[in-house]
Amino acid sequence: MDQHTWDTVDRLKDWLDDNNPAHEQTHRTMRVLKLAEEVGEVAQAVMGATTYNPAKAPATPGRTSRRNSAMS
Repeated sequence: MDQHTWDTVDRLKDWLDDNNPAHEQTHRTMRVLKLAEEVGEVAQAVMGATTYNPAKAPATPGRTSRRNSAMS
């Protein structure tokens, strides 16, 4: 990414910080929790793509996962 992109990110972060009504400690806690949530989603995607999780059926074309079948 170029410098213009990072400058835009910095301006957006500042705007979000300035307009957030939450207490500073709560704000930091929520950021950490959101980051943890996103990391978990990436981990699930990697495990699903590599079929590493033996508790789930392998992902094959044309096959619905057990989780999706149970939710229907």
